[in-house]
Amino acid sequence: MRDLALLAICYLLGSIPFAYLVFWLHSRQDIRARGNGNVGTRNVIRLLGLRWGLVVLFLDALKGAAAYWLVARWGPDWLIWVAPLAVWLGHCFPLWLGLRGGVGQAAITGYIVALWPIPGAIGVALFLLLRMPPMLFNVSFAIAFVAFLGLTYWQGNDWQGILWLLGLILLLPIKKLIDMPRQKRILDREAETNREQAE
Repeated sequence: MRDLALLAICYLLGSIPFAYLVFWLHSRQDIRARGNGNVGTRNVIRLLGLRWGLVVLFLDALKGAAAYWLVARWGPDWLIWVAPLAVWLGHCFPLWLGLRGGVGQAAITGYIVALWPIPGAIGVALFLLLRMPPMLFNVSFAIAFVAFLGLTYWQGNDWQGILWLLGLILLLPIKKLIDMPRQKRILDREAETNREQAE
């Protein structure tokens, strides 16, 4: 029962919709109907600017890290490898938002950085450096993640751990594919509204 309770708490942590809350407090509007409809950092940056996007990024990463600290302190070893899935499910499918959440990139990143702090810090720093030129977000993330994997292996991670990390990251494009039709409808509707206002 304790382990199930910890997984439930991880889900609830992941389901805190910081992008939704920040945007609603700022504009009293539902972020799921604005921008690309995603409840995440990049949509907040698109709608409110970089400062508020960084706030959401930090908070989403923090809930992933908090889930790791929780299961590392109170749970058995096997739970460390299952808990990020609960966090991801909470972020992507929160009960409070009708199961319409974000992709979970920041929450997953926060979890694995807490698990591997030195490789994680180096990976995050590399990602930020690559974004300065600026390089495309997904390309920067991929390069930084590969470097992170190499550093964890150098620190003692094994191939099972590498495959586990790859599995976590592969969850992200799966959620993007799930969201793609709805996001296209939102973007098309917003483009139509902008055209009507311009006329």
